[in-house]
Amino acid sequence: TLGLGIGDPGDAMPDSAVTFEGLSANGGALGFNGYTGSDKLGNFVLDLEHIDPVLDTSKRYFLSMRDYSYSSETGIVEAFWLEDSAGNVLATATNTPFVVNHVTRYSWADFSLTDAQSSTVSIVAAVADAYEGTNAPGIFVVSRTGSTNEDLYVNISTSGTAVAGVDYLPFSQVCLIPAGATSSTIEILAVEDDSADEGETIIATLQPGLAYALSGSDTATITLHEKDNGLPPLPPALDYKVIVPQYFRVPENGSAQIPVRLNRSPLGVVPDGVVTVNFFEDYGNDADLVLAPQTRVFTADNWDVPQYVTATAANDADAGHGYELMGITGSGYYSRGMGLYEHDDDATTVVAEFDKSIMTITEGGTGTFNVRLMRDPGGPYNVNLGGASDPISYVSSTTLSFDSSNWMNWQEVTVQAGSDTNTTDDYASLYAGWTPKAYIAVVQDDSDADQITFINVYAEADAAEPSSNGAFKVCRVGVTNTPLDVYLFVAGAATEGSDFET
Repeated sequence: TLGLGIGDPGDAMPDSAVTFEGLSANGGALGFNGYTGSDKLGNFVLDLEHIDPVLDTSKRYFLSMRDYSYSSETGIVEAFWLEDSAGNVLATATNTPFVVNHVTRYSWADFSLTDAQSSTVSIVAAVADAYEGTNAPGIFVVSRTGSTNEDLYVNISTSGTAVAGVDYLPFSQVCLIPAGATSSTIEILAVEDDSADEGETIIATLQPGLAYALSGSDTATITLHEKDNGLPPLPPALDYKVIVPQYFRVPENGSAQIPVRLNRSPLGVVPDGVVTVNFFEDYGNDADLVLAPQTRVFTADNWDVPQYVTATAANDADAGHGYELMGITGSGYYSRGMGLYEHDDDATTVVAEFDKSIMTITEGGTGTFNVRLMRDPGGPYNVNLGGASDPISYVSSTTLSFDSSNWMNWQEVTVQAGSDTNTTDDYASLYAGWTPKAYIAVVQDDSDADQITFINVYAEADAAEPSSNGAFKVCRVGVTNTPLDVYLFVAGAATEGSDFET
């Protein structure tokens, strides 16, 4: 049998073994038999998809052979190479063929990049200045030439007079250029503080990597500047959330409609103002729970209107509450999961239920929902309520008392949606009882949500001496029935007063 390990370049022994995702020889076993009196050729395929493409492809790979007959069988490694998922050879061992046997114990392979698959990378400061007190970042752009068939991870080091975490927000030292793309951006946000940061620099330098070569443009600089007096900070970067109950119960041999909506309009949050939310089974332990892949689309017109996805639970013979995790991904940067429980009708546990799965309350107001049990508890039984988080809070008691005479009767619960200063519809997943708990999504209908205005600025015309004026156009999207003051500041190589006037 052959084993594989990894070490650093120059090591004589591996630091760790590789756990194979898949290994085959002649279509089958981990080992091959050379005891037949003739040479035996084995083709081993190692799926190293879990290996870090930046850190591990530059390692030294060690091969070891165990001869179970304790004789003098020898393996000769004729070729060893790395290839991408499309079968393109990325790197080949430089020292093949080499011998492995139980005497040598370890033999190693070092790799060199295949020129035909290499990329050339460069970096520039597309926006070379970052200002404190604003969300207008400096921007590095890392670009590549050559093949774009695969993700490319580019190593970066930083230097300069600015300190990461003190003067600017730290960023990853590995830049990913996704498959199909020729470049990727790195944003540098200056941190507002009391120290004198004017003129401090961040120097980003590309470092060597196995899958690329450096061009002549491997260093770029961004300069930090103090906050301009009187310049208001820009609003924080916007994001959105997908609102669903944290967990949801599906009755055995039945189905359930799971509500979903957004917490804010996607207008100005994602580039096209449209959020596509995908639902799918992620993992779990119950094959009877089924969530077929489903998609729901939200825009500025329907983001606050619940849409529904369907989950089903088959009939089974056990008495356990099965569980699955539902995966949820949305356009942009947001992803999350939601638990699905099969409510088994053979179970003897006492569980509670709500009369609704989602409820919206106007900011500052109150609302009610109802709770009851789904079977006779056989005596006194208390249901505890929980899950409240700001701005959603309970007004009535968080303990409901049931017994054999009233378990089927609804009991009313009052909750409040407090006031806040943000412009999103906040929510909480409230629950009742024990596992599997009943959940309801309670949403605060934020009175400020419709007051969001997005501002854009465009260059409409160039300026030319002696008298041709340039023009910027400032536009707003959202509320237009009131006057709006927009603060502008200028930066660049031209000097106001001597080179131009506004």
